[in-house]
Amino acid sequence: METVTTAEVAKDKAMEAFKQKSNCCESMIRTSIELLELPIPPEVVNMGRFFQKGVAGSGCVCGALAGGMMILGYVLHDHPRGLEAAKKFEQGFREQNSSTCCRVIHKKQGMLNKITGSGCCSLTGNSAELLFSIIEEYKGE
Repeated sequence: METVTTAEVAKDKAMEAFKQKSNCCESMIRTSIELLELPIPPEVVNMGRFFQKGVAGSGCVCGALAGGMMILGYVLHDHPRGLEAAKKFEQGFREQNSSTCCRVIHKKQGMLNKITGSGCCSLTGNSAELLFSIIEEYKGE
């Protein structure tokens, strides 16, 4: 029997949250609160509301990246290598998506994503998986 990692579960949960009409940032926060059992109210998810289609729709900074950074700040704020973890998340995100800019990522995803949102759903899931793999790595130290 194959063991499923928390990072893989996070990927699925983030994609499901996205499909249920959370944006990419909200999906990252919602998934993290649930899986990490963070002692913060679920209303905190609302902080990610305006990271849709970039910051306030501007196309700059993908919400999945922003949400992941917020969670890393919460979880690893006092970790001696917390900033290193944040840099690792940003670099991994950039490698997966060739950019951190929502507008650039959307262009590469093409017309199908504009119609279905499937590219952003996958991006959100992949970002959650990356985030949780980094959290597991650094929290295990």
